Amino acid sequence: MLEHVKEKCKSFCGLNVCDVDIGKKAALAIVKFVLKIKYLWLRRVRIGRQGLITLLQGCKDLELLDVREGCGFDEEDEEIAKLAASIPKFMCEGSRVGQGGGGQRVLYG
Repeated sequence: MLEHVKEKCKSFCGLNVCDVDIGKKAALAIVKFVLKIKYLWLRRVRIGRQGLITLLQGCKDLELLDVREGCGFDEEDEEIAKLAASIPKFMCEGSRVGQGGGGQRVLYG
């Protein structure tokens, strides 16, 4: 799906998903195919710490990243906070390591 967004939607600037599992493959696909994305709403998703770091390092144009109530990383993680410092609106309240968040659906295989 994201390959088509890159090809067909040149002004694509935001993605809103919730209650899904975002694995490393999905994080890499977001970085690869929608590199210039500005708005990512990922509420209540299950995303590992490394997947979130991949997004933070790869999506340099982010103006908003909402990963509140997520699972797979700690809202108090210092490295994530440093990487997110350049994002004008970064929200991660309620996020934690462990079970919860996400759902049965998987974003991008």
